[in-house]
Amino acid sequence: MRTVPIPLVFLPGTFSVWDWLEMVDSIQILPEEDLPALHNAANAASLRAGKSYLFLFGSVLILTMIGAFLSAVSVTTSENKSLKALLTGIAFFVGFILTSTLRAKKHEREWYGGRAIAESVKTLTWRFMCRAEPYSGELAPKAVDEAFLSSLNDILSQRKSLFAALNGELGNGPQITNRMREVRSWDTEHRREFYVNARIENQRGWYSDKAKANRRKEDIWFAVIMIAQVGAAVSALLLVYSPDSRLNLTGSFSMIATAALAWLQVKRHQELAQSYNVTAQELGLIAAKAGHIAKDDQLSAFVADAENAISREHTLWIARRDNP
Repeated sequence: MRTVPIPLVFLPGTFSVWDWLEMVDSIQILPEEDLPALHNAANAASLRAGKSYLFLFGSVLILTMIGAFLSAVSVTTSENKSLKALLTGIAFFVGFILTSTLRAKKHEREWYGGRAIAESVKTLTWRFMCRAEPYSGELAPKAVDEAFLSSLNDILSQRKSLFAALNGELGNGPQITNRMREVRSWDTEHRREFYVNARIENQRGWYSDKAKANRRKEDIWFAVIMIAQVGAAVSALLLVYSPDSRLNLTGSFSMIATAALAWLQVKRHQELAQSYNVTAQELGLIAAKAGHIAKDDQLSAFVADAENAISREHTLWIARRDNP
């Protein structure tokens, strides 16, 4: 959830700015405590697993580079040779342990599985609050609650392997919060304005920022790869003129380039930049239609379009992780 203030979008012919003064805090952010407990538990599990996976993966790459660098260093005395061999062995052995942990813990599966649950629950939550299908305003309150809880149960049953990873403490809260019921009770105009600002504009800003950030990171890592490749080439050429040199960094630079390429692959900056930018633009086109919404059935269709656009990006993200 984006937590910085977002710009308010007022549509022509709607209520005045003064009507918003009592709702400003709600528009700028929808706190996690106002979302279902299942979302919060899955989100926490996903963040925890993602950090663990990237830490272990990055540590393995760093230790491998350290081992490669030590192997490239030439020493003369027997003591230094023993120390070099010891440090090299430690680097590769610790790397082996971390690789085994990475394989056994399956943090990546918990990472994207948790996100899939959290984002699916969030989509259903917005549909519930806006009285969008399948939680229309024509249904009785009890029927709506039962339908929503049934949907949450269906989502959870599809990811049974994540039961152990879900944070029990965060999962103790309500699945239908008071804030969700409050927003659902508003009239069509208030729900429309709230959705445009707190959901669409919020997500547009998030996707736009992330697209830019991923483009910058892609440029940085490609620069690292190219610099390392040049370093390897220069090191190899120096050996032509000094074949007896004790320092051969060709392998080390090659390892740096390979590690940077592997990191770029796991982070997928280029693909994310493209998909995030497309989603931001698509949400902008959908938001432009908001001014024509005056009835609940129109709002329901509008919310469905926006949530489908957001869900497509999440589905692609999961597919990229399932098929690296």
